[in-house]
Amino acid sequence: LIAMAINGVLLAVLLPTVGVIGAVCAFVVSKFAEGFYLGTRLAKAYEVSFRQIAAWGELGKVLIAAAIAALVLYTDFWTDHLGFFGIFAGGLVFLLAFALMLMLFGIPEMLKLLRQVRSFLPIPVGKG
Repeated sequence: LIAMAINGVLLAVLLPTVGVIGAVCAFVVSKFAEGFYLGTRLAKAYEVSFRQIAAWGELGKVLIAAAIAALVLYTDFWTDHLGFFGIFAGGLVFLLAFALMLMLFGIPEMLKLLRQVRSFLPIPVGKG
């Protein structure tokens, strides 16, 4: 409920002035508020500190990776030049940029996923 209220207020303020980017920002901020609220409730329920419920350093790296990758979506390039197909093309470029950032930041889950993908390839690809 809190996240919905925050999202609603931010949408009312940001959507008319910033457009779709404002809607995305409103959604992300409301999800962070929801995550913070649920995290504090979880910490209280398990009688642990907020710091103990997650690997915050790694989550911070994922957030930075997503923000950097999102730069490819900032302009209207994708839909202006590719029309409706541009939505999918932009999404694919974002996915690739995000994956690259996760690899560069050394996120353990991404590195494990890469090892799994490499194990399915018929030819050996590098060592890692």
